Amino acid sequence: MVLHNPVESHVSYPEGSILVNFLTMSKVLACYIKLFILPVTLCADYVIPYSTSPFDISFILSFLLLAAVVVIAYRLFFSSKILFFPVVWFFVSLLPVLNIVPIENLMAERYLCLPVIGFCMLTGSLLAHHQSKIFSSKYRLITAVLFIVILAGFSFRTITRNTTWRDQTVLWTNTAKLSHDSFRAHNNLGNIYRNAGRFDEAIQELKQAISLYNDYIDAHNNLGVTYRKKGMLKEALSEYQKALQINPRYPYAHNNLGVLLAKSNYLDLAITEFSNAVACKPDYADAYNNLGATYIRKGLYEKAITECLNAIKYNNNYIDAYYNLSTAYFNNKQLDQALETIKLVLTMDQNHHDARELISMIMKQKGLPDKR
Repeated sequence: MVLHNPVESHVSYPEGSILVNFLTMSKVLACYIKLFILPVTLCADYVIPYSTSPFDISFILSFLLLAAVVVIAYRLFFSSKILFFPVVWFFVSLLPVLNIVPIENLMAERYLCLPVIGFCMLTGSLLAHHQSKIFSSKYRLITAVLFIVILAGFSFRTITRNTTWRDQTVLWTNTAKLSHDSFRAHNNLGNIYRNAGRFDEAIQELKQAISLYNDYIDAHNNLGVTYRKKGMLKEALSEYQKALQINPRYPYAHNNLGVLLAKSNYLDLAITEFSNAVACKPDYADAYNNLGATYIRKGLYEKAITECLNAIKYNNNYIDAYYNLSTAYFNNKQLDQALETIKLVLTMDQNHHDARELISMIMKQKGLPDKR
Protein backbone atom coordinates (compact mmCIF):
# COMPACT_ATOMS: atom_id res chain seq x y z
CA MET A 1 0.00 0.00 0.00
CA VAL A 2 1.41 3.40 -0.99
CA LEU A 3 0.82 6.42 1.25
CA HIS A 4 0.07 9.77 -0.35
CA ASN A 5 0.25 13.43 0.57
CA PRO A 6 -3.30 14.70 -0.24
CA VAL A 7 -1.85 17.83 -1.90
CA GLU A 8 0.40 15.69 -4.13
CA SER A 9 -1.83 12.64 -4.55
CA HIS A 10 -0.88 12.43 -8.24
CA VAL A 11 2.78 11.78 -7.38
CA SER A 12 4.08 8.22 -7.30
CA TYR A 13 7.45 6.54 -6.75
CA PRO A 14 10.10 7.01 -9.47
CA GLU A 15 9.04 4.81 -12.39
CA GLY A 16 6.38 3.39 -10.03
CA SER A 17 9.00 1.21 -8.36
CA ILE A 18 9.90 0.96 -4.68
CA LEU A 19 13.33 -0.41 -5.66
CA VAL A 20 14.08 2.53 -7.97
CA ASN A 21 12.88 4.86 -5.23
CA PHE A 22 15.27 3.26 -2.70
CA LEU A 23 18.22 3.41 -5.09
CA THR A 24 17.50 7.01 -6.09
CA MET A 25 16.88 8.32 -2.58
CA SER A 26 20.11 6.69 -1.36
CA LYS A 27 21.87 8.89 -3.90
CA VAL A 28 19.89 11.94 -2.73
CA LEU A 29 20.84 11.26 0.90
CA ALA A 30 24.51 11.12 -0.07
CA CYS A 31 24.10 14.42 -1.94
CA TYR A 32 22.72 16.04 1.22
CA ILE A 33 25.79 14.95 3.17
CA LYS A 34 28.01 16.36 0.43
CA LEU A 35 26.12 19.69 0.52
CA PHE A 36 26.85 20.05 4.23
CA ILE A 37 30.56 19.58 3.71
CA LEU A 38 31.01 21.32 0.33
CA PRO A 39 28.06 23.61 -0.55
CA VAL A 40 29.67 24.61 -3.83
CA THR A 41 26.99 24.00 -6.46
CA LEU A 42 23.62 25.15 -5.08
CA CYS A 43 20.45 25.00 -7.13
CA ALA A 44 16.81 26.03 -6.66
CA ASP A 45 15.54 22.91 -8.45
CA TYR A 46 17.47 19.65 -8.46
CA VAL A 47 16.56 17.10 -11.10
CA ILE A 48 17.83 13.74 -9.90
CA PRO A 49 18.40 11.03 -12.53
CA TYR A 50 16.78 7.80 -11.38
CA SER A 51 19.02 4.92 -10.35
CA THR A 52 17.47 1.79 -11.82
CA SER A 53 20.16 -0.74 -10.94
CA PRO A 54 22.18 -1.49 -7.78
CA PHE A 55 25.20 -1.65 -10.09
CA ASP A 56 24.97 2.02 -11.10
CA ILE A 57 28.25 3.73 -10.21
CA SER A 58 26.41 6.69 -8.66
CA PHE A 59 24.45 4.36 -6.37
CA ILE A 60 27.53 2.33 -5.41
CA LEU A 61 29.48 5.47 -4.42
CA SER A 62 26.50 6.82 -2.51
CA PHE A 63 25.98 3.50 -0.76
CA LEU A 64 29.63 3.37 0.30
CA LEU A 65 29.39 6.87 1.76
CA LEU A 66 26.19 6.05 3.64
CA ALA A 67 27.65 2.76 4.87
CA ALA A 68 30.66 4.65 6.25
CA VAL A 69 28.35 7.08 8.06
CA VAL A 70 26.30 4.19 9.51
CA VAL A 71 29.47 2.46 10.75
CA ILE A 72 30.66 5.68 12.37
CA ALA A 73 27.24 6.20 13.97
CA TYR A 74 27.27 2.62 15.28
CA ARG A 75 30.66 3.13 16.92
CA LEU A 76 29.56 6.48 18.36
CA PHE A 77 26.57 4.80 19.99
CA PHE A 78 28.94 2.92 22.27
CA SER A 79 31.68 5.52 22.62
CA SER A 80 29.87 8.88 22.77
CA LYS A 81 26.12 9.38 23.03
CA ILE A 82 26.66 13.14 22.70
CA LEU A 83 28.15 12.67 19.23
CA PHE A 84 25.70 9.91 18.31
CA PHE A 85 22.60 12.05 18.89
CA PRO A 86 23.35 14.70 16.18
CA VAL A 87 23.90 11.95 13.59
CA VAL A 88 20.56 10.38 14.47
CA TRP A 89 18.93 13.82 14.42
CA PHE A 90 20.20 14.37 10.86
CA PHE A 91 18.69 11.16 9.50
CA VAL A 92 15.44 11.24 11.47
CA SER A 93 14.67 14.86 10.55
CA LEU A 94 15.19 13.97 6.88
CA LEU A 95 12.80 11.00 6.97
CA PRO A 96 9.65 12.99 6.00
CA VAL A 97 11.31 14.15 2.76
CA LEU A 98 13.03 10.91 1.75
CA ASN A 99 10.10 10.01 -0.50
CA ILE A 100 8.74 7.31 1.79
CA VAL A 101 5.46 9.07 1.10
CA PRO A 102 5.88 10.23 -2.53
CA ILE A 103 6.59 13.94 -2.90
CA GLU A 104 7.07 16.04 -6.02
CA ASN A 105 10.54 17.38 -5.24
CA LEU A 106 12.92 14.51 -4.59
CA MET A 107 15.63 16.90 -3.42
CA ALA A 108 15.58 20.48 -2.22
CA GLU A 109 17.93 22.60 -0.15
CA ARG A 110 15.06 23.78 2.04
CA TYR A 111 14.67 20.22 3.31
CA LEU A 112 17.97 20.70 5.16
CA CYS A 113 16.75 23.51 7.44
CA LEU A 114 16.02 21.07 10.28
CA PRO A 115 18.82 18.51 9.67
CA VAL A 116 21.41 21.31 9.71
CA ILE A 117 20.80 21.61 13.46
CA GLY A 118 22.24 18.12 13.84
CA PHE A 119 25.27 19.11 11.75
CA CYS A 120 25.82 22.16 13.98
CA MET A 121 25.46 20.07 17.14
CA LEU A 122 27.95 17.53 15.81
CA THR A 123 30.48 20.22 14.89
CA GLY A 124 30.09 21.93 18.26
CA SER A 125 30.40 18.65 20.15
CA LEU A 126 33.56 17.71 18.25
CA LEU A 127 35.12 21.09 18.97
CA ALA A 128 34.22 20.86 22.65
CA HIS A 129 35.50 17.29 22.86
CA HIS A 130 38.89 18.18 21.35
CA GLN A 131 39.22 21.77 22.51
CA SER A 132 42.31 21.14 24.60
CA LYS A 133 44.17 19.91 21.51
CA ILE A 134 42.64 22.29 18.96
CA PHE A 135 43.26 25.42 21.01
CA SER A 136 46.65 24.42 22.33
CA SER A 137 49.57 26.71 21.52
CA LYS A 138 50.85 24.15 19.02
CA TYR A 139 47.71 24.18 16.85
CA ARG A 140 46.31 27.62 17.67
CA LEU A 141 47.54 29.32 14.50
CA ILE A 142 46.39 26.46 12.25
CA THR A 143 42.99 26.45 13.97
CA ALA A 144 42.59 30.21 13.55
CA VAL A 145 43.51 30.06 9.86
CA LEU A 146 41.10 27.17 9.23
CA PHE A 147 38.25 28.97 11.00
CA ILE A 148 38.87 32.16 9.00
CA VAL A 149 39.04 30.27 5.69
CA ILE A 150 35.88 28.26 6.42
CA LEU A 151 33.97 31.30 7.68
CA ALA A 152 35.08 33.41 4.73
CA GLY A 153 34.17 30.67 2.24
CA PHE A 154 30.72 30.09 3.71
CA SER A 155 30.07 33.84 4.00
CA PHE A 156 31.07 34.43 0.39
CA ARG A 157 28.80 31.58 -0.76
CA THR A 158 25.90 33.02 1.26
CA ILE A 159 26.36 36.51 -0.20
CA THR A 160 26.55 35.26 -3.79
CA ARG A 161 23.53 33.01 -3.27
CA ASN A 162 21.51 35.88 -1.79
CA THR A 163 22.34 37.90 -4.91
CA THR A 164 20.95 35.10 -7.06
CA TRP A 165 17.75 34.77 -5.01
CA ARG A 166 17.11 38.51 -5.00
CA ASP A 167 15.74 38.52 -8.55
CA GLN A 168 13.41 35.87 -9.99
CA THR A 169 14.77 36.16 -13.52
CA VAL A 170 18.35 35.71 -12.32
CA LEU A 171 17.32 32.84 -10.03
CA TRP A 172 15.58 30.75 -12.69
CA THR A 173 18.09 31.57 -15.41
CA ASN A 174 20.83 30.38 -13.06
CA THR A 175 18.80 27.27 -12.20
CA ALA A 176 18.27 26.41 -15.87
CA LYS A 177 22.03 26.65 -16.45
CA LEU A 178 22.95 24.52 -13.43
CA SER A 179 20.17 21.98 -13.84
CA HIS A 180 19.75 21.47 -17.58
CA ASP A 181 16.77 19.13 -17.16
CA SER A 182 14.85 21.44 -14.81
CA PHE A 183 11.44 21.77 -16.43
CA ARG A 184 10.30 23.91 -13.48
CA ALA A 185 13.05 26.46 -14.18
CA HIS A 186 11.97 26.80 -17.81
CA ASN A 187 8.31 26.99 -16.79
CA ASN A 188 9.01 29.75 -14.27
CA LEU A 189 11.13 31.65 -16.78
CA GLY A 190 8.25 31.37 -19.23
CA ASN A 191 5.88 32.94 -16.70
CA ILE A 192 8.34 35.74 -15.97
CA TYR A 193 8.79 36.53 -19.66
CA ARG A 194 5.02 36.43 -20.26
CA ASN A 195 4.36 38.84 -17.39
CA ALA A 196 6.98 41.16 -18.91
CA GLY A 197 5.22 41.00 -22.30
CA ARG A 198 8.03 38.98 -23.89
CA PHE A 199 5.67 36.40 -25.38
CA ASP A 200 8.01 34.78 -27.92
CA GLU A 201 10.66 34.11 -25.27
CA ALA A 202 7.96 32.85 -22.89
CA ILE A 203 6.66 30.41 -25.51
CA GLN A 204 10.19 29.15 -26.14
CA GLU A 205 10.81 28.51 -22.44
CA LEU A 206 7.45 26.82 -21.87
CA LYS A 207 7.94 24.59 -24.90
CA GLN A 208 11.35 23.65 -23.50
CA ALA A 209 9.70 22.73 -20.18
CA ILE A 210 7.20 20.49 -22.00
CA SER A 211 9.97 18.87 -24.06
CA LEU A 212 11.67 17.89 -20.79
CA TYR A 213 8.43 16.64 -19.20
CA ASN A 214 5.55 16.19 -21.63
CA ASP A 215 2.96 15.64 -18.89
CA TYR A 216 3.91 18.83 -17.03
CA ILE A 217 0.41 20.16 -16.60
CA ASP A 218 1.42 23.62 -15.33
CA ALA A 219 3.54 24.26 -18.43
CA HIS A 220 0.69 23.30 -20.78
CA ASN A 221 -1.64 25.61 -18.88
CA ASN A 222 0.88 28.48 -18.81
CA LEU A 223 1.63 28.03 -22.49
CA GLY A 224 -2.10 28.28 -23.16
CA VAL A 225 -2.27 31.55 -21.20
CA THR A 226 0.69 32.91 -23.17
CA TYR A 227 -0.86 31.94 -26.50
CA ARG A 228 -4.14 33.60 -25.49
CA LYS A 229 -2.39 36.83 -24.51
CA LYS A 230 -0.59 36.79 -27.86
CA GLY A 231 -3.92 36.31 -29.66
CA MET A 232 -3.17 32.73 -30.75
CA LEU A 233 -6.51 31.37 -29.56
CA LYS A 234 -6.47 28.01 -31.38
CA GLU A 235 -3.07 27.19 -29.93
CA ALA A 236 -4.26 28.25 -26.47
CA LEU A 237 -7.30 25.98 -26.75
CA SER A 238 -5.06 23.05 -27.69
CA GLU A 239 -2.82 23.56 -24.64
CA TYR A 240 -5.74 23.80 -22.20
CA GLN A 241 -7.17 20.60 -23.66
CA LYS A 242 -3.81 18.85 -23.25
CA ALA A 243 -3.69 19.97 -19.62
CA LEU A 244 -7.17 18.58 -19.00
CA GLN A 245 -6.26 15.30 -20.69
CA ILE A 246 -3.47 14.94 -18.13
CA ASN A 247 -5.78 15.81 -15.24
CA PRO A 248 -9.49 16.41 -15.95
CA ARG A 249 -9.87 17.99 -12.50
CA TYR A 250 -7.17 20.62 -12.95
CA PRO A 251 -9.05 23.82 -11.95
CA TYR A 252 -6.70 26.37 -13.53
CA ALA A 253 -7.06 24.91 -17.02
CA HIS A 254 -10.86 24.87 -16.63
CA ASN A 255 -10.80 28.52 -15.57
CA ASN A 256 -8.45 29.61 -18.34
CA LEU A 257 -10.43 27.65 -20.91
CA GLY A 258 -13.50 29.50 -19.65
CA VAL A 259 -11.72 32.84 -20.12
CA LEU A 260 -10.84 31.84 -23.68
CA LEU A 261 -14.41 30.77 -24.45
CA ALA A 262 -15.86 33.95 -22.93
CA LYS A 263 -13.45 36.02 -25.01
CA SER A 264 -14.76 34.17 -28.09
CA ASN A 265 -18.38 34.84 -26.97
CA TYR A 266 -19.18 31.18 -26.22
CA LEU A 267 -20.74 32.24 -22.94
CA ASP A 268 -22.63 29.03 -22.08
CA LEU A 269 -19.53 26.92 -22.65
CA ALA A 270 -17.51 29.43 -20.60
CA ILE A 271 -19.97 29.11 -17.72
CA THR A 272 -19.61 25.33 -17.85
CA GLU A 273 -15.81 25.62 -17.59
CA PHE A 274 -15.90 28.15 -14.73
CA SER A 275 -18.36 25.88 -12.92
CA ASN A 276 -16.00 22.95 -13.44
CA ALA A 277 -13.17 25.04 -12.00
CA VAL A 278 -15.01 25.81 -8.75
CA ALA A 279 -16.20 22.21 -8.52
CA CYS A 280 -12.55 21.12 -8.56
CA LYS A 281 -11.40 23.96 -6.28
CA PRO A 282 -14.26 25.27 -4.12
CA ASP A 283 -12.23 28.27 -2.85
CA TYR A 284 -11.19 29.45 -6.34
CA ALA A 285 -12.01 33.17 -6.15
CA ASP A 286 -10.91 33.95 -9.72
CA ALA A 287 -13.25 31.35 -11.19
CA TYR A 288 -16.20 32.61 -9.13
CA ASN A 289 -15.48 36.16 -10.29
CA ASN A 290 -15.23 35.07 -13.93
CA LEU A 291 -18.48 33.18 -13.53
CA GLY A 292 -20.12 36.31 -12.14
CA ALA A 293 -18.77 38.46 -14.97
CA THR A 294 -20.11 36.00 -17.55
CA TYR A 295 -23.54 35.92 -15.93
CA ILE A 296 -23.58 39.75 -16.15
CA ARG A 297 -22.92 39.51 -19.88
CA LYS A 298 -25.87 37.09 -20.18
CA GLY A 299 -28.13 39.39 -18.15
CA LEU A 300 -28.46 36.84 -15.30
CA TYR A 301 -27.85 39.36 -12.55
CA GLU A 302 -29.09 37.35 -9.55
CA LYS A 303 -26.70 34.54 -10.43
CA ALA A 304 -23.92 37.06 -11.02
CA ILE A 305 -24.46 38.53 -7.54
CA THR A 306 -24.23 35.07 -5.96
CA GLU A 307 -20.97 34.22 -7.74
CA CYS A 308 -19.34 37.59 -7.04
CA LEU A 309 -20.21 37.21 -3.36
CA ASN A 310 -18.57 33.78 -3.45
CA ALA A 311 -15.42 35.34 -4.95
CA ILE A 312 -15.35 37.95 -2.16
CA LYS A 313 -15.95 35.25 0.44
CA TYR A 314 -12.64 33.61 -0.50
CA ASN A 315 -10.77 36.87 -1.20
CA ASN A 316 -12.20 39.86 0.61
CA ASN A 317 -9.71 42.23 -1.06
CA TYR A 318 -10.66 41.20 -4.60
CA ILE A 319 -11.31 44.56 -6.22
CA ASP A 320 -12.53 43.12 -9.56
CA ALA A 321 -15.10 40.99 -7.75
CA TYR A 322 -16.40 44.03 -5.85
CA TYR A 323 -16.66 45.98 -9.10
CA ASN A 324 -18.52 43.16 -10.85
CA LEU A 325 -20.79 42.79 -7.83
CA SER A 326 -21.63 46.50 -7.95
CA THR A 327 -22.31 46.21 -11.69
CA ALA A 328 -24.64 43.28 -11.09
CA TYR A 329 -26.49 45.16 -8.34
CA PHE A 330 -26.84 48.21 -10.60
CA ASN A 331 -28.23 46.21 -13.51
CA ASN A 332 -30.56 44.40 -11.12
CA LYS A 333 -31.92 47.77 -9.91
CA GLN A 334 -30.48 47.29 -6.41
CA LEU A 335 -29.04 50.78 -6.34
CA ASP A 336 -28.34 51.06 -2.60
CA GLN A 337 -26.27 47.86 -2.61
CA ALA A 338 -24.57 48.96 -5.84
CA LEU A 339 -23.62 52.31 -4.31
CA GLU A 340 -22.32 50.76 -1.11
CA THR A 341 -20.21 48.25 -3.04
CA ILE A 342 -18.75 50.69 -5.55
CA LYS A 343 -17.68 52.94 -2.67
CA LEU A 344 -15.63 50.00 -1.38
CA VAL A 345 -13.96 49.73 -4.78
CA LEU A 346 -13.01 53.42 -4.70
CA THR A 347 -11.74 53.01 -1.15
CA MET A 348 -9.35 50.36 -2.46
CA ASP A 349 -8.42 52.30 -5.61
CA GLN A 350 -9.41 55.96 -5.85
CA ASN A 351 -8.28 56.06 -9.49
CA HIS A 352 -10.38 53.10 -10.66
CA HIS A 353 -11.77 54.67 -13.86
CA ASP A 354 -14.60 52.16 -14.42
CA ALA A 355 -15.71 52.46 -10.80
CA ARG A 356 -15.86 56.25 -11.06
CA GLU A 357 -18.00 55.93 -14.18
CA LEU A 358 -20.29 53.44 -12.48
CA ILE A 359 -20.79 55.53 -9.34
CA SER A 360 -21.74 58.46 -11.56
CA MET A 361 -24.41 56.32 -13.24
CA ILE A 362 -25.69 55.08 -9.86
CA MET A 363 -25.94 58.63 -8.48
CA LYS A 364 -27.81 59.72 -11.61
CA GLN A 365 -30.26 56.81 -11.27
CA LYS A 366 -30.85 57.69 -7.62
CA GLY A 367 -31.29 61.37 -8.47
CA LEU A 368 -28.37 62.40 -6.30
CA PRO A 369 -25.63 64.91 -7.14
CA ASP A 370 -22.38 63.39 -8.38
CA LYS A 371 -19.74 64.28 -5.77
CA ARG A 372 -16.78 62.85 -7.64
